[in-house]
Amino acid sequence: MNNLNSARNKFSIERLYLNSDTTVDFAIAYKDACGGTGNCFWSLYTTNKNSTASLTYVGMIPASAFELSEVTDQGFKRIKGIWKNSGANNGSCSVYAFKQGKYKQIKSGTYSAKDSSNCDSLDE
Repeated sequence: MNNLNSARNKFSIERLYLNSDTTVDFAIAYKDACGGTGNCFWSLYTTNKNSTASLTYVGMIPASAFELSEVTDQGFKRIKGIWKNSGANNGSCSVYAFKQGKYKQIKSGTYSAKDSSNCDSLDE
């Protein structure tokens, strides 16, 4: 049990559903590698109930926050990641789509506290 508690203290783990197979998928970040503005490098893993492998790595999203889209590619939801710059009043946003077995960046933009429309316009 101590090893499990130790892992919980070192990693941020988000449960999500990247595709429609009804199994839980995961985004995992190593907390020590996250920055002061909350930016982390989130490793994405799917659970395949038809495979002997328990988790399959499907990509990495650099973000302080991310959201799943209803738009899908090859059965997997698109992901929008938000990266905050220091001061957190501006940053960048990227959209990732599932292509050839991994999530890949397909669009990007910047935002400021005064104008987030560049990120909003990435939604399709």
